Amino acid sequence: MVSMRSLMAIFLRDSYRVYFFFFCCIVVLFLAWRKLSLTADSLAKKLILPALFLIASIINPVSAHFLVNNAEETRLSRFLWVVPVPVILAAGTVLLVDLFNSPRTRQIVALAVIPVILFFSGGFRTLQIRWNGWAQNAYKIPPVVIDLCDYIVADTTCPDKTAVFPLPLNIWVHQYRADIEMPFARISGTWEEKGTACRELYDAMLPIGAEGALAEEAVNLDEIAYWCEENGCHYLVLPRNGIYTGNLETHGFKEVYSVEENSFDEVSPYDQEYVLYLKVEENI
Repeated sequence: MVSMRSLMAIFLRDSYRVYFFFFCCIVVLFLAWRKLSLTADSLAKKLILPALFLIASIINPVSAHFLVNNAEETRLSRFLWVVPVPVILAAGTVLLVDLFNSPRTRQIVALAVIPVILFFSGGFRTLQIRWNGWAQNAYKIPPVVIDLCDYIVADTTCPDKTAVFPLPLNIWVHQYRADIEMPFARISGTWEEKGTACRELYDAMLPIGAEGALAEEAVNLDEIAYWCEENGCHYLVLPRNGIYTGNLETHGFKEVYSVEENSFDEVSPYDQEYVLYLKVEENI
């Protein structure tokens, strides 16, 4: 029951999307049942029915328990969002507009759908939390991440490209450079596979959060340095303005690079100055 409730809570964060999803399913199934559209018939067989079966598996307490045990809840929710929800929402909307016989009426209805979608999108707040900037590169990721990754890869002093990034920078790293290894990204999925040291490092970095070091909880640099060494991480990225205790230099880390992007209208985690540290060893 806990697995089912947690999965449903993820989906119901955007209740309008859920309501419209089922509405589009009804539209497609109705058109297929009445043989009014060959496209609807194909969508119903290949997409709608499998999607409804998947949803039934998620809201079933027994099957939801096994699904969560074999995959993260957020991974399951992303799968359902990527496949097939967007296709069903788009197809259902297009088929609904296509019901109007007059081409001019269809054009008017199609134009009217756009502001309705924008109104219920809530200003795309979910996307803004992740990154609120204009796309300044072909990768469409924050420039600060690109700068840090480029330096790490180009650095010839350390062949082992294992790095620790704080939230939210670590979300973007592997979208740009797959050759940079990380003990965790947003979160490490299975601590049993990666080991206790990985979990300890994650917990040590957690107080930094998405907005830099939290004022009410200082980040222990000695603890971070220790668990970086235990995980074999040579590169460490931290915000300059964090609240810290301890000293990285005593553990062999030295500052090798810093980057700051001031390209957005509003202050965000991507506007901060970030410092890149390298674990200095004789044989690396």
